[in-house]
Amino acid sequence: MHDIDIGSTAGDLARHGVVGAQIVRELGFSAAVVHAVNAHDNRAGVPRTSRLDHALYCADQVYWLITATGLKFTPEGIETALPEKIWEQIQAMSSKATILGAVRSECAEIGLNMPQAIAAAHAALRKLAPDAVAR
Repeated sequence: MHDIDIGSTAGDLARHGVVGAQIVRELGFSAAVVHAVNAHDNRAGVPRTSRLDHALYCADQVYWLITATGLKFTPEGIETALPEKIWEQIQAMSSKATILGAVRSECAEIGLNMPQAIAAAHAALRKLAPDAVAR
């Protein structure tokens, strides 16, 4: 839901999150959810101030770090991937070193270290229906 605006903002990612926040506001979501959607992408320039804000940023960025490893989001790919190995792969990607520090910090704001955040994301992916996992 936090990327509800991506279809209309993909060409101008500085608006991503801002437009999404407007959409979820119009749909009647709480002010806390609206702010978290608005703050989930750094390009919007909206500071993260609540636990929900930090959690959404952490989850979103952990997802992108996992996809950067090349993990296939198929039922077989998720089932056979080990969170420890995913974490090793992420740490080995020198191109992700800068963002990794920021993600680590944001996840720590909600009490998770990176292996815990990756394990949580992996567990959530395993619970999704096979049709929802395949991308």
